Amino acid sequence: MSADLPAANAQDALSAGRDELSASTVRTTEQRAAWVFLGLLALCLLPVLGVFFSNLFSNGIVSALASALLTLLLMAVVFLVLNRVVQALLITPYRALQYRGALKRMLADLPGLGVQPAMQRQWSAPTPGVLALDTRQGLLYANASGTDYQRLLLRRQDILGAKVERESEVHTQTRHGGSLAIFSSAGIGYKFGSRSKSTSTVVERAFLEIHYQLPGAPAPGWLAVPFGEDRRAADSFAVAIQRL
Repeated sequence: MSADLPAANAQDALSAGRDELSASTVRTTEQRAAWVFLGLLALCLLPVLGVFFSNLFSNGIVSALASALLTLLLMAVVFLVLNRVVQALLITPYRALQYRGALKRMLADLPGLGVQPAMQRQWSAPTPGVLALDTRQGLLYANASGTDYQRLLLRRQDILGAKVERESEVHTQTRHGGSLAIFSSAGIGYKFGSRSKSTSTVVERAFLEIHYQLPGAPAPGWLAVPFGEDRRAADSFAVAIQRL
């Protein structure tokens, strides 16, 4: 295949179709994760219903509601712990495996479209996506959940703008010290209150927002590309797009 993508092919690439395999992978993976979540929830609700109905017929509605409420509180704690364990040991590794495979297939599409990236961004979380910039041909390729996995191959005139946005989160960790009580043999004394120390950490994540207008589209579209804490990389990509 020629390194230069002909104009007719560039127009065709704008409507090259949906990446059905990647879209199906994401949809199936998230559906399975949701079913596991609902299954755990149902499993933890069954004891609550059992306690309610067993007490309803023997002790009446008031006793049944009180017993069910106490059981519900207990099972809520069990559900939170169980869900965290299942997410860490099963869902997160499964999702990572599926999305890394999808990302590998998405990258394999680039040669078939004649794209030779000078800059490239790829990610697999929370869902897989690829952004590739071919500066020599003046093309920007995008395939991600933000495009509904439509393969977009944008030319200079299709790109309305690119800018970097930031999202900040504050994580606070609090440490509590123990209290000290001193009493005499007569029971008279003083209790020193416990001390606490809080440490806050600000985590900043960068997103590259790309606004584009496809030929014949009724309204502009936009895509947010995650760059994590690498703000400089996002800035560099935005400048490269602006200079395309």
